[in-house]
Amino acid sequence: MRVLLVSMLPADLWRVEPLLAEHVRLFAKEVIPMKYSEKDFCAQIVDYQPDVLIMAGSEQTLTPLAATFLRGSDIKKVWWMTSIEAASHADQRLLQAFSAIFVPQVEDAEALSRLGTKAGVLPFGADPARFYQRHVDERHASGLLLVGQSTPARRQCLSAIRQGPLEGGRILAMGKGWEGCPGVETADSGVPSELYYNGAAAAINWEEDTATMLEMAACGTPQFIWLPDAASSVMAPGVDMIPFAKEEELPRLIHHYWHNPDKRRAVATAALERSRYEYSYVQISLKLLKAAYQA
Repeated sequence: MRVLLVSMLPADLWRVEPLLAEHVRLFAKEVIPMKYSEKDFCAQIVDYQPDVLIMAGSEQTLTPLAATFLRGSDIKKVWWMTSIEAASHADQRLLQAFSAIFVPQVEDAEALSRLGTKAGVLPFGADPARFYQRHVDERHASGLLLVGQSTPARRQCLSAIRQGPLEGGRILAMGKGWEGCPGVETADSGVPSELYYNGAAAAINWEEDTATMLEMAACGTPQFIWLPDAASSVMAPGVDMIPFAKEEELPRLIHHYWHNPDKRRAVATAALERSRYEYSYVQISLKLLKAAYQA
């Protein structure tokens, strides 16, 4: 099996292409990675004659010529999108030419469904070269790490948390608007996020992207995650993350898990295992290849 891996990834996901190429090689006789080029795309497919085309990313729009070419091709085709902007402007016949389409967020899949295209949810896994368990300096350590921007409701709930289980503990914030919040230190934006993840006894994660969830999971960080319905597409509420829907729930939840450290460690361990196995690039590569042939 010859696989042509075409990257349309943004700069911040540049590591995804070599990770995919490395692990697809476990299942394919030959893997040919290349960057998408409007000028050469169709000619390269003709020259290489792949059995499977994996499109990774969607930061560029396919030209009408490329779209026509793909619609007429019998090659097995899978598209793992970074966003649905390109897809929302594409001819639906182009999208239907792919054996399978994957998107990183459940809301992206819902948006494509409204456009008449079925898509599976497949988040971008954590880069194992960056996100893994390690010891960090005290300056990166915290009792509680806040991930996401500040809001009045979030600031208010922290007052109850500081007076309860985290009294005297260090709270670090990664996000906008936390400056001047009593008892909260803002993290240095120049420090790699994985150092703060590893230094946190637990984190409140208000970010909605699945990548952040899996990156923290890979560092073994117990997470209190907002919007459990969205998060449950990739993680299991109460098993490998602690869900909450309103800030008012947090003081009680944090109090419970601080007085039950075994439960907190169990959540972190389950999340770590999910990140290492289910969302490893071995499993992601296998899922993309299976989808190509099962359509």
